[in-house]
Formats: sequence, structure tokens, C-alpha cells
Amino acid sequence: MIKVIGWIVFLLLALVVVWSIGKSISSTSLRYPAIPSFSVPQYTTPAVISERTPPTQGAATSSGLAQPEKPQETSLGAQDGQGDISPLHGFVHLIRTGVSAVDPNKEYIEIRVSGDAPTAVPLSGWTLENSSHTRVSIGEGVEVFFPAPTPNISAGIVLKPGMKAVVSTGQSPVGISFRLNSCAGYLDQSRKFTPPLPSNSCPRLTGSLETRTFLDDACLDYIDTVPRCSSPVPPGTLSRECHAYVVSHTTYNSCFSAYRNTPNFSGAEWRIFLQRNQELWKERSEAIILRDHTGRVVDALAY
Repeated sequence: MIKVIGWIVFLLLALVVVWSIGKSISSTSLRYPAIPSFSVPQYTTPAVISERTPPTQGAATSSGLAQPEKPQETSLGAQDGQGDISPLHGFVHLIRTGVSAVDPNKEYIEIRVSGDAPTAVPLSGWTLENSSHTRVSIGEGVEVFFPAPTPNISAGIVLKPGMKAVVSTGQSPVGISFRLNSCAGYLDQSRKFTPPLPSNSCPRLTGSLETRTFLDDACLDYIDTVPRCSSPVPPGTLSRECHAYVVSHTTYNSCFSAYRNTPNFSGAEWRIFLQRNQELWKERSEAIILRDHTGRVVDALAY
């Protein structure tokens, strides 16, 4: 009986201990709540952005700045806002040749007409214009340049397909614009043209059947060595007859009289002179515009 009572007391004490421990845990939970679990977000290192703005034009240098593109020579077309286009655009061309000369008598430019041009080109009344908007009109000339004392009467200049004109800024050495012919090279003997007149277009100096009857062999041999378009002074060892013959037959006048009515006497080139005392084209940074008689652009170039 005493043993049973002891077990009962032991159980009661055990219950009291268990109850006390549970109450203590409950009180602690109220003061320190449990920390909820969560997932830690994953971060990646952001890419470094350069403070320099990348160049959009030109090549980049080591400093990150853009190099300006190299300027290029410009070919100025007739459509580049310089006025209406002439129907002859594409058939008449400006050629940059002697534009760098400072002396107006040595400054010149070429105008060429294509061989497939639909018509002849009436050049008189057309204008040439520079970058300073100075316009110079192309005047008249002579189709056939007559030697003195025959007067030369100017008329309109016409370039047929395949022909060209050398347009000089300065004064004409013969006082007028003219079309070249087979004898024109003789004019360069006493006057200086820029560019020089053709030196191989003149007929060779030959003795006719009549002259061969009174010219000796030494003179005939010398005549065969005389260059075209030249006016030499024969050596003193030759006869007076030979000397007189050579001097009188190596001039523009004598050549003109002998060959004026031969086929193909007239050439395919004009020499035109604007009769200015100052240069018209700059050596660089220049724009040249060719306009027809209505002001429409025929051709243009820039350099």
C-alpha cells in the first residue's frame, strides 16, 4: 500500500515538472518569434559603360575622338543647284588644263564637244563663271583667218561634233579669236601662243616642178630638212635664189595662198580669247560653270 502511494506521488511530481517546462517554452516563444525563411536574390556585376561617346563618323583614334574624314576633290555636276540644265549637258565638256597660270595670257581652259553630239554648238553668247560669280561672255571669231591686208570680220563661233576650243583668258596675239587651219603653225613663229599652236600641221616645204628647174641640188637637199611650220634662215653657203625661195615660202601668207582651197584646210580646233587683263581661275578651290545663251548649265567642274 505504501509502495502504491509512492508511485502516485512520483507521477504527480512528473506531471508538475512537465507542465512547468511547457509553460516556460511557451513564454519564450511569445518574446522571441521564429525568423521566417527567405531566398537570397542573386546579383550579377553590371557591365562598365564608357563615359566617351563612340564616334559616329570617321575613324576612331586612341583618344576615343573621331577623326574628320579627308576632304575629296569634287566633281561639280550640272544638277548641283546651279540652275536649269541645258539640253546639251553631257555633250559639251569643260576640261581643266591651264587654269593654274597667274598670267592671264597663259591661263586657259578647254571646251570639247563629243563626237556623238546631236547638233553643232553655237558657242558665242555662252558664259564662263568662276566661284566669285564673275561671268565672262564668249565672243565671236573668224572661221578663216586671212593674212594682212585682207580684213577679218568676226562672226558667231560654232563647234561641230568632235571639235574643241582652247579658251584663253588674256589677249589674242593676232587680235581676234580664230579657227586653226593647216598653216596656223606659222603664226607661232613671230607670236607666242599658250598653249603653242600645232607645229606639225603645216604642209612640208617642197619645190614645185618650176622651182626645181632653177634651184640647185644643195638647195633642194636643204629644203627636205626644213621642219614643218618653221621659218628658218638658210645658211650663207646656199645660193641667193635658194635663200629667197625658202624665206618667201615659209610664212603664213605664202602657206595660206598655196593651200587655202585644199581639202581639210580648216582644223578641228578654235582659239578663243576672252581679252581680260586679270586671271579668271584660281589655282585651287575653284568652281567653273559653263552656261549656254539662256543661262542654263551645260557643264561644270570644281577642284
